[in-house]
Amino acid sequence: MPGVAVSGTVRLTPSPIAGDGQSVLAALTVRAAAVAPESLTATWTTTGADAAARVAGTAAKRSLSGTTPAR
Repeated sequence: MPGVAVSGTVRLTPSPIAGDGQSVLAALTVRAAAVAPESLTATWTTTGADAAARVAGTAAKRSLSGTTPAR
């Protein structure tokens, strides 16, 4: 999205299920003009049947969560 900056860190650790590869934890900050920065976390595995990212955070002091394919 134009005018929106996303930054953060990503941590990889071995997944508890060997067939799922590694577990990913992304801690993200979203910034846009005239809006307070918001924080999100996303988690997913690098392989396996459960390769969907789970995203959670807040926006305008409201909780949000969802999933998206982790490709």
